[in-house]
This record gives sequence, C-alpha cells and structure tokens, in this order.
Amino acid sequence: MGLADNPTEMTGHAIPDAKAFECEIGSLESKTSLVIYQVLQTFLCSIFGEHERGAQLAIDRGDAFFQVTAGCPQAMLDTFHRGVSLFDMARRTKKRKYKRAAKKTLLTMRKWAKQDNPNILHTLTLLEAEQLVLKGDKKNASGKYEKSITLSIRQGMLQDAAFACERYGEYLLDEIKDEDKAMHYLRKSIGYYKDWGALAKVEQMNGKYSCWEVPHNIEISQ
Repeated sequence: MGLADNPTEMTGHAIPDAKAFECEIGSLESKTSLVIYQVLQTFLCSIFGEHERGAQLAIDRGDAFFQVTAGCPQAMLDTFHRGVSLFDMARRTKKRKYKRAAKKTLLTMRKWAKQDNPNILHTLTLLEAEQLVLKGDKKNASGKYEKSITLSIRQGMLQDAAFACERYGEYLLDEIKDEDKAMHYLRKSIGYYKDWGALAKVEQMNGKYSCWEVPHNIEISQ
C-alpha cells in the first residue's frame, strides 16, 4: 500500500479485485472481516481527503465496529476519522445526516475523555476544531487546530501532527484566505508525512501544492 494508482483502493497482489473481495468476505457468517475492511477504507478516505466517500461509509456502517470488536483500541482511531469526514461533508453540504452523525462521533470521544483516556486528547481537539469550523467560529477554531498540533507532537504522534497540520492548512487556505500561514502549515504537514514514511501522501500533497517547494526534512517543533 502507498504506491498504488489510487491509494484509497485496497488492491494489490493479495487483493486484485476489491469488489470481489468485499463480496467474498461479506458472505462469511462472521461480519468481523468485512467491518475491519470497511474501517481501513474509512481511514484511507479520511487521510487522502475523499471525505464524501468516507462520510457515506461512516453512515452506512455506523457503530458496527464496536459491536464486533468490543474493547479494541482501534475504535478510537475509527471514530476520529469517521468524524473528520462527516464534519467535512457537513460543512460542505449543510446536510442534516452528516451533522447528526458527526456530532455523535464527537460526543463519543468526549465521553472517553471524561473517563480519563489520555490517548485521544489530540484527536478530540482536532474534531472540536472541525465542529467550530462548521459553526463558523473562526477565532476559536484556529486555537483548537494549533492545540491539536501541539498535543500530537508532545505525544510523539507524528502522523497525527501531519494530519492536523494539513487540516489546519486547508482551513486557512479555503476559509481564512491566509495563503502565507496556510503554506507554513502545509509545508510542515508534508515534512511530517515524509518523516513518517507516508510516500503516497507526500506525493499527493506535493502534486496538489506543486507551486510550493517543501524541504526534505522539517524538525518537529512548534
């Protein structure tokens, strides 16, 4: 994975035909394999910005992952990435189905935070930033994005720092129209992704922002 023509399609030597594979595992008596496959699809859609598809997968699947894999720590990551795609589509379309499902993911993560789960503070903060963007609260949204980046770095979560920088950079570019500041955070994002080894993501962002030269390595600092 990472060098395919479409990195959100889980195909390769092991899975030459994604649709056939999904039908095959969907026909099994246990639905665990299908749900985990869909979780990975949702994650890739969120990371690579295919939020319409990711949001629809999130709505179709709902909380099925909890039902078949109770207690699995991946539930935190799944809830977060479902939330990102749902909030993105809620902002773009204003549709109630996305708003309702997005709010549910945020409430779930806040419940975990109240139970003193230390592993979700940085991702919860990013989801709260996305909610503020949806509400049009630009001032507080920026603060939440910056806090999420700081928390990700402090926890050593390079991939989450990259993702938070990307989301913030795109927000600054699309909503705030601050190209200089957006360029700063998008460059940091590409540097973090490169250091993490996410080659397909680096290639995608370099193609999207080809007018900006990005250093090979960027020191992890604020």
